[in-house]
Amino acid sequence: MYVIMSNYFQSSLINDPAVTIFVLCTLAFFQPSSCVLQNEIKHYIWKSVMQDLLNLTIGPFSTKIDATLYTADLKDFSDCNLSVVKCFQLEMEVIFYEYKFENDTTLRTKVGNIIKNVNFLLENDKQETKTSKWQQCETFAEKNCTDFLKIFKTFAQMCYTELKAK
Repeated sequence: MYVIMSNYFQSSLINDPAVTIFVLCTLAFFQPSSCVLQNEIKHYIWKSVMQDLLNLTIGPFSTKIDATLYTADLKDFSDCNLSVVKCFQLEMEVIFYEYKFENDTTLRTKVGNIIKNVNFLLENDKQETKTSKWQQCETFAEKNCTDFLKIFKTFAQMCYTELKAK
């Protein structure tokens, strides 16, 4: 059996698709077994979200965006609440949709990155998502985009700090 597998593997190295399939199958079995690794990934993603939000708030983007968005009140939340994260993500999709046809590719790229990163965070917290009680976004107050981005940045910093403490 060893000889057959060895010959198969050696002949597969000549074939590019076979190598690609082998590598992908090997990576498919890799599961982060440690909670520490998952927290490091979340930590990195929140840091990326904060950087994109910072670029949106200090750049000329915040003056371009005149949408009114549902914004969570942070005084009621002491931890990284998934329903609040979901609402921020949905409102970022509103911004993305509103400015889909703008010529500003940097704005669309930053907003798109934030949406993708927050989606990744929400998908990887499926266990918490099932157990947490969702609060409707419409229950939050409507604020202008500049305030929304500042509060979202503060919330992202809270989540980042919470992960750092773990």
